[in-house]
This record gives sequence, structure tokens and C-alpha cells, in this order.
Amino acid sequence: MKYAGKSAEWLKEDVMGRLMQIQNMGFKWDPITCKLINMGPRYLKSETPWLHNGPDAFKTCGLDHGVVFNNFGFIPEGCQKCWKVCLGVKDFHNTVKLNEYQQTCGMPSKCGMEVRDYTPKHWGGYFYNDSFDQGMDCYERVKTDLDDHLGSDNYKVILKRGCTEMEFIVGPSPLWHITDKDREIYKLIKDFVVVESSRLPQNELVRANTKMKWMLWAHANGDMSYKEYNGGESLFPSYVSYHERNREEVKSELAATQAAVGGITPEQSMEFLGLVANYANKTGADLNSLGRTFGYFDSSPNPFKTQIVESVPEEIQGEHEEQ
Repeated sequence: MKYAGKSAEWLKEDVMGRLMQIQNMGFKWDPITCKLINMGPRYLKSETPWLHNGPDAFKTCGLDHGVVFNNFGFIPEGCQKCWKVCLGVKDFHNTVKLNEYQQTCGMPSKCGMEVRDYTPKHWGGYFYNDSFDQGMDCYERVKTDLDDHLGSDNYKVILKRGCTEMEFIVGPSPLWHITDKDREIYKLIKDFVVVESSRLPQNELVRANTKMKWMLWAHANGDMSYKEYNGGESLFPSYVSYHERNREEVKSELAATQAAVGGITPEQSMEFLGLVANYANKTGADLNSLGRTFGYFDSSPNPFKTQIVESVPEEIQGEHEEQ
């Protein structure tokens, strides 16, 4: 649509219309302040995959990324000044160790599960900086420290500018810029939109819940390094695998189980099998033929050759790592 003359002046005054996209995100107009206010941050959110550490980075990501970039498509100046030291971490164990480091290094940072489908890693860590030089200093320090704390084979690290999504959508970060029109829209949003965000340390209830989710994420992705923090045990019981077993033995064990389900004790089963075996030896009868007198017309190995198994032998248990 093209507005001109008087209607162009009305358009500039139509703040509600120009910010309708933000209202559709769940923001509501406060009738007292006449500002759009986000309604969400009045309660604890447990959905995060991250543990946040160090001092507050004093970023305005909720406004700059969540509102401005996601709705209006340009990269605010604050995001263009943000430089991140980004880590891909090998596994659960090394992410726990990275969290320990971040808690003591004194730098704004976070680490945890990489659940974004366009990020090709399971575990990540980030350190936030306000300039390129600060980012380079941070990169050099983190690499030196983590080579010692984690070992250089257990992580990869780079320095990048802004958020991944911005580079995907807008293009290479060296080409980022902001126009006068972008600044006008940004000022309008700043004047009329309130994005509440806590400057407090991450709540301990949320941190405890996040660590438990880390363990499930590790297991789901075949990362068994979490067992070190679970008494050496898997979160879930092993399953029985049959592909390398003797077919006759497996069928015998299954038959014994069915007998037990019917209320026949292992002792009774063994006594009965002994009687059948003795009768077969005495008469020369074939065990398969004897089975037919009980209604078995299967060509499988005889139903009387059973073994009573009280537990699953360790050598036939499947392992989660095989998946």
C-alpha cells in the first residue's frame, strides 16, 4: 500500500497498527502506560536447555532478537556489537566440566543442550562480549583454559558475530549494516514496547531441573558419559537380544516362562520334565512325538526340553551403546 499526503501523517501516528506484529506475539497494551508489555516473564520457565553463568551480560536479546529481528528483519546495533566465543562440546561429561569452569571464570556465559535443528551438535557453550577486541581476548583465554580443563580433543571453539539465525537470514556478518529507517523503527519499538527480563542469577530450581534434562538428552543421543554421574548405571534397563542365541535354547526358555505364568513352579517343571525324559528313555519314544499328546503339532524343537532361567545372563543382555 502507498500512503501520501495526510494519510502518510496518520500512518506515522498509528502506533498500534505499525506494531501489530508484536501484539500478535502475546504482548498486551497497558491502558495506563500505553505501552506493549510482554505477559510471560512473571513466572519461572523450566523449558530452557541452558545453565547461565557469570555476571549479567546486560544484553537486551528479548527485545533486539525476539521482537525486532524476528518481526522486522533487521539486525539492531546492539546485536552487531555482540561477539560470541562459541563451543561445540564432545559429550555430557565435558559439558558438566564446562559448566564448572563457567561458574568460576567471571565471564557472562552459558552451556547446555543444543536442541536447534540447524545446529549440528548436541552440546554447546557460549561466552558473550561487547566488541571484536574483547571477543578475541576472550577466545584466547577460553582456549588456553579449556585446553587444560577439558583437553583440546573434547571441544571446538570459534569467535563469531551476533546470533546464528541472523547470519542465516541476512547474510555474512561482515556485510551487516543498519539504515536510518531501521533506526526509526527501533526507536518506535523502544518507546512503546516493554520487554521485561530478570537480571537476577538463574533460579536454582530451574538449574536443578535443567541438569536432569541434560541426562535424558545424553541418553537419547547415545551419549553414555552421563553414567559417571548415575552410579555407573544406565537410566533405563537393558533389553535382551536374541540374534546370537541358539534357537532351541531360546524356545525352551520361553516355554519355561509360560509354565511359570500358569502357576507351575520351577521345581514342578523340572520334576515333570524328568518324568517325561525317563519315559522317553524307557520306551524309546521321540520327545517331539510325546509333545503331540499335549496338543503340540509344531515342528519346533520339543516343548519339553526347557531350562529354568531365573535371571537374564549378562552375556546375552543388549547394550544401549549398540543402537
